[in-house]
This record gives sequence, structure tokens and C-alpha cells, in this order.
Amino acid sequence: MIEALSLAVPAKAIISKVPGLLTKREEGVVHLVAEGMTNKDISLQLHLSEHTVRNYLFRIFNKVGTSNRLELALYAIDRRDNDIERSSLSAMTVPLLGATQTISARQS
Repeated sequence: MIEALSLAVPAKAIISKVPGLLTKREEGVVHLVAEGMTNKDISLQLHLSEHTVRNYLFRIFNKVGTSNRLELALYAIDRRDNDIERSSLSAMTVPLLGATQTISARQS
């Protein structure tokens, strides 16, 4: 359902395209929210109180410019898709660089 919404609802511009904006723990909470987990599920998974999970979500919402779980899940999906796209593009360019260097070395 979230993936369908991510295609249908344009997400507002989110300020967190900056690497390192979220802590590792906050990234983990975002991932679990995107998986559809409730605060209680997240608290059990991460061995935290539900109150602590709410505090994390409050800080995350402020950092990434979202106001609810759905927007946060859409943000996480968008980020995941961008990361996949970047990694596939970098994987495509690495062999090309190696091939170019090999060809120029042979010509010398």
C-alpha cells in the first residue's frame, strides 16, 4: 500500500538529502516505520520503551521535515530508491574506468 501511495502522492521536498542527518538509531527507527511496524513493535525490536520510540519519531519528523508516519515511510522509500539508483550507477562506471585505464596503458 505504501509503495502504491509513493507513486500516486508526490512527496513534498524533504530537507534530509544531507548524508548523516540522522543517527544510526534514527535510521533504524525510520526503516522499521517503513516496514509498517507500530511504536510498540519498534520498542520491542530495539529494546526501548514506547516513550523513547515516540521521542525518536518526534526528532526524526523535525529533522527530515515530515509530520506523520506515512510521510516518513514515503521518505524512506524515496531514499532507498535513490540509494539503489546511485549504487547501480556507480557499479556501471567502475568497470568502464578500469577498461579505459587498461586500454591507455596498452597504447603507451
